[in-house]
Amino acid sequence: MDRPGGRKGALTPADPRQRKKGDLADLWVYKFRSRGQLWLLGYTRDDGIRLIWLEALGPHENFYRDLKRR
Repeated sequence: MDRPGGRKGALTPADPRQRKKGDLADLWVYKFRSRGQLWLLGYTRDDGIRLIWLEALGPHENFYRDLKRR
């Protein structure tokens, strides 16, 4: 597929949502940048009733370590 400017490749960026593994297997993480810093939003889902719980929001540094300490 051609992109504007004659470049070839996909038009959509990689999906920033990721499901974690191991002891955080219920956690989904959305990654985004704000003012040059990587931020993570951790959430859990209940698809049966279409509900999302916000678990954590913070910079990437020590994000997973701090979540495991809760």
